[in-house]
Amino acid sequence: MANLQETESWEAGIYQLEMTDPVVAGPPDLAQSKGFANVQALQLANRTLWLKAQLALLETALGNIDFAPQIQAKIDELVDSAPGALNTLNELAVALQDNDSQIAGLVSQIAAMQNSVNNIDVTAQINAAINNLVNGAPAALNTLRELALALQDNDSDIAALVSQISGVQNTYNNLVAGAPANLNTFAELASAIQAQQQRKPTYTVLAQFPTRKYNGTITLSQPITNFDSLMFEAMHYNVPANCRRFFEHPLALVSQGEPFYMDGEDWFSRWTYHSSTQLSLHHEWNSKIVKVIGVKY
Repeated sequence: MANLQETESWEAGIYQLEMTDPVVAGPPDLAQSKGFANVQALQLANRTLWLKAQLALLETALGNIDFAPQIQAKIDELVDSAPGALNTLNELAVALQDNDSQIAGLVSQIAAMQNSVNNIDVTAQINAAINNLVNGAPAALNTLRELALALQDNDSDIAALVSQISGVQNTYNNLVAGAPANLNTFAELASAIQAQQQRKPTYTVLAQFPTRKYNGTITLSQPITNFDSLMFEAMHYNVPANCRRFFEHPLALVSQGEPFYMDGEDWFSRWTYHSSTQLSLHHEWNSKIVKVIGVKY
């Protein structure tokens, strides 16, 4: 009598005997239609042998696992850096017994503190804090809920006020319209005007013309760019010598090559600015320019 020849393998399925299969013993071989009666037994035996091998591998693997580091990690976690003299339950129990008297003292102190707390008039302090918070607010508006409801009721009024404030801001912005920060309020403007009225200009003679000139270029003794404006002292003909008139021309209005005009009832002249040191007088009637003065405020 022979045994089935087992193979260590996992059979994907167990063969089912069909009604048409002949009951034939001997070594199973489905391809050759032999040994149908032993096919199932061989397949199960192969599986059993494979499972046995897997159990042996698992047993070997479990035997090779070193649990010591994991056990030590749990112990260290439990000890949690406790000092060596207090890192076991026995040491802790002994220490607690030794500290019974100290614990009793602490309990006594806690009881005394409890009595002190009980004697504190917390109600008075709470009321004082509430009164400070309310600070004399009327009874209808002395809680956050009442204030919130009042604000909700006044939403439309607040929106109107915001709109008015926005309008005022727009008016202010239009009023300021790019004015420098030191001159963007009425107070600053008034102060600046007062200071301007109190200032006296300093004069520097740039040129003198004792006789009447026509169509000539005048070289100034100082550059025009040093001054805020030019002041022309004109003297009319056929009038007393003390009848003079000053005409001030801001430099900001004059560009190079641009003519500018001065006139009166009986005189007229046209000047052209060429450079910071040269002016030309094209023609003049019934008057003469006595001097050109640089005005520096």
